[in-house]
Amino acid sequence: YTDEMFMAWNYAHYMNAIAAAGKEVHPIPTFVNAWIVQPEDKHPGNYPSGGPQAQNHDIWRAAAPCIDILSPDIYLDDFPSILQMYSRCGNPVFVPESRAGQGGAANAAYLIGQMGGIGYSPFGIEALPSNETFRQFYKLAGSAADLILQAHADGKITATWVKALSPTRLKDEVVMGDYKIVYELISSGQRKGGAPQRLGGTYAPDAQGYAIAIQLEDDTFLFLGSNIRVQFLPANGEGVIGLAKTTEGTFENGEWVEGRWLNGDQIQLRYDLLPAADEGFSGQGLDFDRAMPKFLKVELYKY
Repeated sequence: YTDEMFMAWNYAHYMNAIAAAGKEVHPIPTFVNAWIVQPEDKHPGNYPSGGPQAQNHDIWRAAAPCIDILSPDIYLDDFPSILQMYSRCGNPVFVPESRAGQGGAANAAYLIGQMGGIGYSPFGIEALPSNETFRQFYKLAGSAADLILQAHADGKITATWVKALSPTRLKDEVVMGDYKIVYELISSGQRKGGAPQRLGGTYAPDAQGYAIAIQLEDDTFLFLGSNIRVQFLPANGEGVIGLAKTTEGTFENGEWVEGRWLNGDQIQLRYDLLPAADEGFSGQGLDFDRAMPKFLKVELYKY
């Protein structure tokens, strides 16, 4: 590994000289791409070694102070874990190359909502209509850009990323204010008796879901999600959480425009109400039942 350190120092030192010269002409931020280590790479030399990979960050920071961002190109499956390795020591989160499609939208949502990332660039975005879900996610997220930025400043935003395989992350949960938000990937299949199976069950191998959550007020949340279901629990474990008002909507010129009010089966995720109550759930929740993303706004109450 000393060979890799040697290469990292000299690559970084050289790139710093190039960046410094460039900034004398155009003083703009500079980033370098990292070809990340692949699972089959056993040691340096099996991959383009000495770049700004996570294990070389300290060397690059010391040798290249004129480089502003050390940026990973991520095509491996476990996007959150890899991204977290590059979001340390003040390094801004920026992905200059990664997947498009539904998986890319999930990656971008996690980067924006959970990691405070400043950019995500999908490869092959022009290949429509296969990237329609990604295009729609960017359209919706862009329409709420001011709200997202303010939510980051206020510490009122989180995101989740769930996947059927490689890795298997069927569920996730976060705490925001007085509420524990529980996420689960959309499943397929039928419950006994023919009723739609809302939670649990089987999963398509390529199923992937995501959600960005913004706390607007103490009991009011806005979600941008796809292929995921959301339930709510009291963070302190006392009582049950119900949905007072749930609406679809969009943003126009930065302002929320309310659409349909949802109720009944549209917000009932569980019909086994007694077991659900024993677990602290009301049975109600949010249903992002399509790959195409959408906004849902919800007001909660406790009983």
